[in-house]
Amino acid sequence: MENPEDVPWDEILATAYNRPTGDQVLSAMRAGWYPEHIAELFLEDADYHYTECGTDCGYVPGVARLIPFLARMAADDAVAAVQAIGEIMGSPLEPVGITDADLDAKVDGLHAAVQASRPLLEEAARRVPEVRDEVERLLGGDYAGAFPLEWRGKARPFFRAPWYRDLGVADGRLTVGDIVLDPATGADLSPPPEPPPTGLHRLTRAWRTWRTPPPPYKAPDKRVRYTVDGHPFDAVAAGRQILRTDAATGEPVGEPLRGHRRSVYTMVVMVLDGRPVLFSSDGGTILRWDAETGVPWPIPPALSPPSAG
Repeated sequence: MENPEDVPWDEILATAYNRPTGDQVLSAMRAGWYPEHIAELFLEDADYHYTECGTDCGYVPGVARLIPFLARMAADDAVAAVQAIGEIMGSPLEPVGITDADLDAKVDGLHAAVQASRPLLEEAARRVPEVRDEVERLLGGDYAGAFPLEWRGKARPFFRAPWYRDLGVADGRLTVGDIVLDPATGADLSPPPEPPPTGLHRLTRAWRTWRTPPPPYKAPDKRVRYTVDGHPFDAVAAGRQILRTDAATGEPVGEPLRGHRRSVYTMVVMVLDGRPVLFSSDGGTILRWDAETGVPWPIPPALSPPSAG
């Protein structure tokens, strides 16, 4: 592992919120600051499209260089060190204006830093049972989602909307809040907005709105069921991944579906061209998957499975 004095902290911290210096980072490490307080020096001064868990900012792109040093701190305080790494890996990743290439590089750097720290993290989990589950999630890739390498440049988001809306299905179309999409092409099929009411019409609409009780709350679906050749399967949101299981046996089916960069918020399933298709949303980005094969949208023609029938 490299020495902290050899890391270009000043360069890494160039976009940090509080404009800390590299000397401050080194001093904090020598003084034995809590790991999360050191990590806070790396918070980025940037706007993000949308966030989760009440966090309103992310970390500078080079924060991956800090992770091995936090893992080293686990020898003294495993709980604090693992928690700090988890907060970095679970933070928002998409500042406004970032390119897909830079975003993938950021994600890959985070994952690589965690895997390079595997021996230290596994030792922390062995000594402190309290952190075992979190270490397992970190090493299992449940954080900082991104399409696997084989889908880079081939898969893309089906739809983007910087707000939280439940997914739904109505009349064979995909609904995203009040937006209506063609599930095959992503074309916006939403009806034109109604003109604003005026005069008596405005008063009548306000009265009806006041008198009409709100619909009962329905929690967003994080588990959906689909069938392949008549056999039932379940797709379940698990953090930033989607797990598929045989509904009859509970056995896992295929690899986890990775691509979301925040926790999956809601899912729906539809049948297109005779095949079950999953739509999943993390609150702002909707991805489409072939439920049976796990292939993300769009399916490259050479790999497209034959339609049923």
